[in-house]
Amino acid sequence: MLLRLHIITRAQAGALVLASTFGNGMGMALPAVSALLGLSQRDIPVVYDLLATVPFVWIIGVLLCAHFGTRVTNGGLGKELLRLPPFWALIIALGMRYFGLALPEPLMKTLHLLGSAAVPLLLLMVGMTLHVGRHMRFGLLFSVVGLKLFLSAGLAFGVGHVVGLQGATLAATVLTAAAPPVGVGIALCDRFRLDTELFGTAMTVTTVLYVLLVPWLVSWLI
Repeated sequence: MLLRLHIITRAQAGALVLASTFGNGMGMALPAVSALLGLSQRDIPVVYDLLATVPFVWIIGVLLCAHFGTRVTNGGLGKELLRLPPFWALIIALGMRYFGLALPEPLMKTLHLLGSAAVPLLLLMVGMTLHVGRHMRFGLLFSVVGLKLFLSAGLAFGVGHVVGLQGATLAATVLTAAAPPVGVGIALCDRFRLDTELFGTAMTVTTVLYVLLVPWLVSWLI
């Protein structure tokens, strides 16, 4: 709506949509759930991330970034998606899981070694990218905070209550749904030339508010 009213640019709209809709189950929700609700509930953020966040980010999230960004070429959105290695990694992993195939142990150790470097590199990239400019329009962040921290938590609570979740399980689901934006969004914004600074600021603000609000939310839910 802000884009249609010419209040923001397409790059800003893409960054705001990405920050408002894709969570971070294993990045923020997992330690929060483990610390406040116990290790017995830590599977909820993991399953949420692997079965919901990861597929949605690398399929729908990429399509949204390509739609609002400026790096889509003649092949369109579908061809842009097919160019991304994480998409093929996801397809291959699901296929191997379905057919019960296993990789050789030496290859698994090599992939594990390479994968262990991904999080530190991502944190370094986030730290180098985050910069609050002098002309940052902080009013735009109200939409992200309202959608990510409150609407997502409210929907998770309502749906969880309907399907019969209670106590710590319901609280863990709500905490996971309200988690701040996924950190890989920084890389997606950079790749598709969205407003990386706006996304990074939104991620920072929602992370701080999440840390402050989570203890109160847990005390209210349990």
